[in-house]
Amino acid sequence: MTGSSSNKFDDILSRLGTGRWNLFILFAMSYWMTQIPFQSLSGAFLTPKVPHTCRSHSPTANATSITNTTAANYTHEESQCSYLVMGANGSVEEHPCTEWDFDQSIYGVTLTEEFRLVCDRKFLRPLYNSMYFFGSFFGSPVNGWIADRYGRKMMVGLGTVIYSVLANLISWMPNFTAILVVRFIVGFFHTSCLQAGYSLGTVNNDTCGLLTGEE
Repeated sequence: MTGSSSNKFDDILSRLGTGRWNLFILFAMSYWMTQIPFQSLSGAFLTPKVPHTCRSHSPTANATSITNTTAANYTHEESQCSYLVMGANGSVEEHPCTEWDFDQSIYGVTLTEEFRLVCDRKFLRPLYNSMYFFGSFFGSPVNGWIADRYGRKMMVGLGTVIYSVLANLISWMPNFTAILVVRFIVGFFHTSCLQAGYSLGTVNNDTCGLLTGEE
């Protein structure tokens, strides 16, 4: 039994081949696998709903601060996104908030605070996570065709490199639009590595039995 298993393993190694390619796949896939949880779950920690308040504005020469009575009629949502100013003629004007103070007691510095993803920009918070899975959705059928057309080895190598590089570059993206674009591309190559990598390792019955436990 032992000799048969050994011969089977040697046969698989001869089919797979050995050399620099194996080391590249080993290290590339190992590093890439550590990136997946961070990218898939990062939305819960980088774009959470952070408590915030509209930063106070100093009264101008023609306006005074609103009274406590007027402010009492303001809802909490409104107070986060706009502020009231009482003009010289006694009329109350509502102005959109442009600066906020964020509560960092639960979360530290987040993308929500850095890019002001609140009020009329709050829809961008769930979009951050959605762009990753949109990329996976569109990448699944396309990556299968590319792997069949140009080869699984090329797809695995290219996919892991692009995924890992872009996943790290997100930290230096200058604006949120660039981050969303990169998130889509990263999600696109998520499935390329999974599908091509799995099919590359299970390309024949003997290999399949060793790597997945199937006979």
